[in-house]
Amino acid sequence: MGLVAAMVMAGAVSHCGTQMIVGSGLFSAHLCRFYLMPEREPRELVTVGRICGVVLVLAALVLQMSFRNITDIPVLFIKTTSIIGVSMWMGLIWTRWNTVSVWVATVVGATTGILCGYLPGEVERLIPSLADRIFVETPDGRVILDSWKILLILSSTFVTGAMATVITELSQDDQLEFFYRVVRTKVRPGEVGADITRFEIRDDDELVPCLSLFGFQFPGPTREGTLGFVLAWVAVVVLILGTRLLLFVI
Repeated sequence: MGLVAAMVMAGAVSHCGTQMIVGSGLFSAHLCRFYLMPEREPRELVTVGRICGVVLVLAALVLQMSFRNITDIPVLFIKTTSIIGVSMWMGLIWTRWNTVSVWVATVVGATTGILCGYLPGEVERLIPSLADRIFVETPDGRVILDSWKILLILSSTFVTGAMATVITELSQDDQLEFFYRVVRTKVRPGEVGADITRFEIRDDDELVPCLSLFGFQFPGPTREGTLGFVLAWVAVVVLILGTRLLLFVI
């Protein structure tokens, strides 16, 4: 159990550090650099990034103190990340998913989340036929079940984003074409990530096989990918069985 606790703690610390760096970098290197503080020196932007990191840590501490039990954490994670996560995954596999789709899906998903969390009465008024299934009585009044909240957020985000994609015209974006080409390009022999300053497309690059259908692009199976998938599942089974064996022995 001590080993499991140490692994959980190490994973949490690593994940929190990554989120702090990504969040502060997103604000300082993108918003401040190009929009809010375009004329400032890089040293000042680094200072802004450090301040953002501290603010993110404080916000995380306040957030974690609001959790009533351990299950609140994954539930909140699924609710919040699904708002933009749908656009991220659809953008990876559907070439027609454009900027309009992202904005529509994000706004509708966020609005649905606010309605489900803070204005459940409006949800009951909009879909009265499901009121008996999705609502539950609590000391604080009628609230929507978490499972239904997640379903409503995911479905509204996906459906409205897909509708916006179908309605709008297919945009010819060179950056998107470049992105999909990069995603499918295999790592070149002897290529080192630290030596790459800018990715350049070559005619002799080997591409990952792709299954294309109605604008969707699904990565095709490869020998390396299939082997890695099988080995990953073997590792998962070994960890589960090993943990159960240790618990039984202890």
